[in-house]
Amino acid sequence: MCSGGLALECRKLVKAGRFWYGQAGTATDSEFCRLWLEAGANVGAWPDDLELDDQSHGIVVRSRTGEAYFIDGKRPVLLQCFSPHIAVGSGSDYALAAMRLGKTAVEAVDFASQSDLFTGNGVDHIDIRKRPKPRAKR
Repeated sequence: MCSGGLALECRKLVKAGRFWYGQAGTATDSEFCRLWLEAGANVGAWPDDLELDDQSHGIVVRSRTGEAYFIDGKRPVLLQCFSPHIAVGSGSDYALAAMRLGKTAVEAVDFASQSDLFTGNGVDHIDIRKRPKPRAKR
Protein backbone atom coordinates (compact mmCIF):
# COMPACT_ATOMS: atom_id res chain seq x y z
CA MET A 1 0.00 0.00 0.00
CA CYS A 2 1.27 3.48 -0.66
CA SER A 3 0.62 7.12 0.10
CA GLY A 4 1.93 9.23 -2.75
CA GLY A 5 5.11 7.44 -3.77
CA LEU A 6 5.85 6.19 -0.26
CA ALA A 7 5.41 2.50 0.46
CA LEU A 8 3.65 2.01 3.79
CA GLU A 9 4.21 -0.89 6.14
CA CYS A 10 0.70 -1.65 7.40
CA ARG A 11 -1.85 -4.41 7.76
CA LYS A 12 -3.38 -5.06 4.34
CA LEU A 13 -5.90 -7.68 5.45
CA VAL A 14 -8.67 -6.38 7.70
CA LYS A 15 -12.15 -7.38 8.87
CA ALA A 16 -14.69 -4.89 7.51
CA GLY A 17 -18.25 -5.67 8.57
CA ARG A 18 -19.27 -9.05 7.14
CA PHE A 19 -16.23 -9.09 4.84
CA TRP A 20 -12.52 -9.76 4.95
CA TYR A 21 -10.84 -7.03 2.89
CA GLY A 22 -7.45 -7.49 1.23
CA GLN A 23 -6.48 -3.90 0.49
CA ALA A 24 -4.58 -2.68 -2.59
CA GLY A 25 -3.84 0.75 -4.01
CA THR A 26 -3.49 3.97 -2.07
CA ALA A 27 -3.95 4.16 1.69
CA THR A 28 -6.66 6.83 1.33
CA ASP A 29 -8.74 4.86 -1.19
CA SER A 30 -8.32 1.69 0.87
CA GLU A 31 -9.66 3.43 3.96
CA PHE A 32 -12.69 4.80 2.07
CA CYS A 33 -13.40 1.28 0.74
CA ARG A 34 -13.04 -0.25 4.22
CA LEU A 35 -15.57 2.21 5.64
CA TRP A 36 -17.94 1.51 2.70
CA LEU A 37 -17.69 -2.24 3.33
CA GLU A 38 -18.35 -1.79 7.06
CA ALA A 39 -21.48 0.18 6.17
CA GLY A 40 -22.79 -2.73 4.04
CA ALA A 41 -21.22 -2.07 0.59
CA ASN A 42 -24.36 -0.45 -0.81
CA VAL A 43 -23.43 1.15 -4.14
CA GLY A 44 -26.11 3.83 -3.63
CA ALA A 45 -24.53 4.85 -0.32
CA TRP A 46 -21.25 6.01 -1.92
CA PRO A 47 -20.94 9.84 -1.76
CA ASP A 48 -21.65 11.50 -5.13
CA ASP A 49 -18.65 13.82 -4.86
CA LEU A 50 -16.08 11.11 -4.02
CA GLU A 51 -14.20 9.24 -6.76
CA LEU A 52 -11.37 6.77 -6.23
CA ASP A 53 -8.33 6.23 -8.44
CA ASP A 54 -9.21 4.29 -11.58
CA GLN A 55 -7.82 0.92 -10.48
CA SER A 56 -8.72 -2.18 -8.55
CA HIS A 57 -8.92 -1.50 -4.81
CA GLY A 58 -8.68 -4.95 -3.33
CA ILE A 59 -10.25 -8.33 -2.85
CA VAL A 60 -13.22 -8.90 -0.57
CA VAL A 61 -14.33 -12.25 0.81
CA ARG A 62 -17.72 -12.76 2.49
CA SER A 63 -17.05 -14.20 5.91
CA ARG A 64 -19.91 -16.74 5.91
CA THR A 65 -19.89 -17.98 2.32
CA GLY A 66 -16.27 -17.63 1.20
CA GLU A 67 -17.39 -15.86 -2.01
CA ALA A 68 -14.66 -13.60 -3.38
CA TYR A 69 -15.11 -10.22 -5.06
CA PHE A 70 -12.93 -7.49 -6.56
CA ILE A 71 -13.61 -3.91 -5.53
CA ASP A 72 -13.31 -1.96 -8.75
CA GLY A 73 -13.97 1.46 -10.25
CA LYS A 74 -14.01 5.14 -9.34
CA ARG A 75 -17.33 4.52 -7.57
CA PRO A 76 -16.72 1.06 -6.17
CA VAL A 77 -18.72 -2.01 -7.04
CA LEU A 78 -18.21 -5.63 -6.00
CA LEU A 79 -17.42 -7.90 -8.96
CA GLN A 80 -17.62 -11.61 -8.10
CA CYS A 81 -14.50 -13.69 -8.86
CA PHE A 82 -14.82 -17.22 -10.19
CA SER A 83 -11.15 -17.94 -10.90
CA PRO A 84 -9.34 -20.34 -8.55
CA HIS A 85 -6.45 -17.83 -8.37
CA ILE A 86 -7.03 -14.14 -7.68
CA ALA A 87 -4.67 -11.31 -6.80
CA VAL A 88 -4.68 -7.51 -6.87
CA GLY A 89 -2.07 -4.82 -6.51
CA SER A 90 1.20 -4.04 -8.20
CA GLY A 91 2.59 -7.56 -7.73
CA SER A 92 -0.54 -9.38 -8.87
CA ASP A 93 0.95 -10.61 -12.16
CA TYR A 94 3.86 -12.25 -10.31
CA ALA A 95 1.54 -13.73 -7.66
CA LEU A 96 -0.89 -15.13 -10.24
CA ALA A 97 1.95 -16.75 -12.17
CA ALA A 98 3.32 -18.32 -8.98
CA MET A 99 -0.10 -19.70 -7.99
CA ARG A 100 -0.64 -21.14 -11.47
CA LEU A 101 2.70 -22.91 -11.06
CA GLY A 102 1.51 -24.54 -7.83
CA LYS A 103 2.56 -22.10 -5.10
CA THR A 104 0.20 -21.29 -2.22
CA ALA A 105 -1.18 -17.75 -1.93
CA VAL A 106 1.31 -16.97 0.85
CA GLU A 107 4.22 -18.33 -1.21
CA ALA A 108 2.95 -16.36 -4.23
CA VAL A 109 2.96 -13.04 -2.34
CA ASP A 110 6.44 -13.83 -1.04
CA PHE A 111 7.56 -14.53 -4.62
CA ALA A 112 5.93 -11.32 -5.90
CA SER A 113 7.62 -9.25 -3.18
CA GLN A 114 11.01 -10.30 -4.54
CA SER A 115 10.22 -8.63 -7.88
CA ASP A 116 7.92 -5.71 -7.02
CA LEU A 117 8.91 -2.83 -4.73
CA PHE A 118 5.37 -2.19 -3.43
CA THR A 119 4.52 -5.84 -2.69
CA GLY A 120 5.09 -7.47 0.65
CA ASN A 121 6.36 -5.84 3.84
CA GLY A 122 5.16 -9.06 5.42
CA VAL A 123 2.30 -11.33 4.41
CA ASP A 124 -1.04 -11.22 6.22
CA HIS A 125 -3.24 -14.24 5.60
CA ILE A 126 -6.30 -16.08 6.84
CA ASP A 127 -7.70 -19.48 5.93
CA ILE A 128 -11.22 -19.10 4.53
CA ARG A 129 -13.18 -22.21 3.80
CA LYS A 130 -16.87 -22.76 3.32
CA ARG A 131 -18.29 -23.74 6.65
CA PRO A 132 -21.36 -25.98 6.87
CA LYS A 133 -24.50 -24.26 8.09
CA PRO A 134 -25.44 -25.28 11.61
CA ARG A 135 -28.27 -27.76 11.84
CA ALA A 136 -31.61 -26.49 12.98
CA LYS A 137 -32.42 -27.58 16.52
CA ARG A 138 -35.43 -29.88 16.90
